[in-house]
Amino acid sequence: MTEANDRGLGAWRGGLSSADVEHIHEQSLHLLSTVGFRLTDPEAQALTRKAGASVDEVEGRVRLPPELVAWALDQSPHKITRYALDGKPYVLQPGALYHCTGTHRTKVLDYGAEKPRRATCRDLERMVRVSEALPRVISVSPAVTPADVHDGPVELRELEILFHNTGKHLYNSPASPQEARWTLDLAELMSNDPLSEKPTITIRVNPTTPLVLADEVAQVTIVSARRGAILALGSACAAGTTSPMTLAGTVLMQNVEFLFQLVLAQLARPGAPSDYQVASTIADLRTGMHMYGAVEMTLLTAGLKAMAERYGLPFSANQSTDAPLIDAGNGMEKMLHLGYKMAIGVNFLRNAGDLDKASTMSCEQLVIDHEIGLALERFWTGIRVDEDTLAVEVIREVGPGGAFLNHSHTLEHCRTGEHYVPPFLYRAGTGKPSLVDWANERVERMLQSHRFHLEDAKAGKLERYLSEERQEAKAAR
Repeated sequence: MTEANDRGLGAWRGGLSSADVEHIHEQSLHLLSTVGFRLTDPEAQALTRKAGASVDEVEGRVRLPPELVAWALDQSPHKITRYALDGKPYVLQPGALYHCTGTHRTKVLDYGAEKPRRATCRDLERMVRVSEALPRVISVSPAVTPADVHDGPVELRELEILFHNTGKHLYNSPASPQEARWTLDLAELMSNDPLSEKPTITIRVNPTTPLVLADEVAQVTIVSARRGAILALGSACAAGTTSPMTLAGTVLMQNVEFLFQLVLAQLARPGAPSDYQVASTIADLRTGMHMYGAVEMTLLTAGLKAMAERYGLPFSANQSTDAPLIDAGNGMEKMLHLGYKMAIGVNFLRNAGDLDKASTMSCEQLVIDHEIGLALERFWTGIRVDEDTLAVEVIREVGPGGAFLNHSHTLEHCRTGEHYVPPFLYRAGTGKPSLVDWANERVERMLQSHRFHLEDAKAGKLERYLSEERQEAKAAR
């Protein structure tokens, strides 16, 4: 990026001034110490009580003193390095957009279909393999929950497909401590280093907004922090239903919920890498549904990123759409929201490939989201100005009425990335395939040409672990 663009990225904070940010922080501390959270898990209560929190066991309410929140913020790393399963680090460069798929969607939209259907194991394998092939998708998840698993826990089948088809950084949002243990065990089993040294997995944990941390969520938080995973801490407030109707009130609500989770994570393991993740938006008050395509979702993201910057913490956000199909409305929402989020300096986004309010996945949409990101990267790279790119001598040589097409300068720069050539858009007249057709062709080419190979030794360890856990799960039923 040029210096000017570097200054521009991340400069806008949703209209929040520095004074606004401080006021939201102060009110967050006030709410945490006076209202607190409903937290009933005994181990989590014990951790917070020992650290000086007020714990009302009858009411199930935990209130945090401001100094405990300050301690947790001080313990949290200001930078997070994600690692692939082979120990390779991912370095997130400014001006580039990196993606992660969402987790546990129930439906899939097939190429050419007008309605989604229930997801299968084959769908999950395709999603993971396409994610493995796309370079800007750096974190891969069990994107869909297969409906055709009948021989043991579906979570184990999801993980089996995941580890057989990708070597990238992993992402999961376990619904139970058992699923968290399976995920963490396998991430460490397939890695060359302990998770505490090179975290190869991110575990997302969400409160039940407003202000409730369920026992299972608290347990997942504690075990994941202690095992060394990156923790994605956040909530999915919906302005008007689970948070105040006003955007400022929703920023405050999500910040309170993040800080409470951060304290628990740091009490479980001081220094646990924690990511400030946001998925808050507005609710359609006619239906109660979360609106993922609303412009207010990006406004909230901007305001919450300002809070993360105030704390010096890593930040990531959502991408999705309300559209159920890959159509013009979908394209408008995706392009605007990805563009806005890059404009405020967000460069790591979850839910690539999502449709229909994060309920449906599409391989074609995954490829399209990836390409939108590459086009936006070119925009934010800006115009590089130096002696070579100004081409003064080239203009002098060509002169009035000349041509640049056959000049050596054109040849030198035609493949340097100076001009971004989108693979899906019409640039050669009519009669070409549609955007979705192009995306489908690329999906099928990637599935044919790109295949991850799990080492035989690791495959053997994976199968032994899965067999033992399936037997244990069967015996427990």
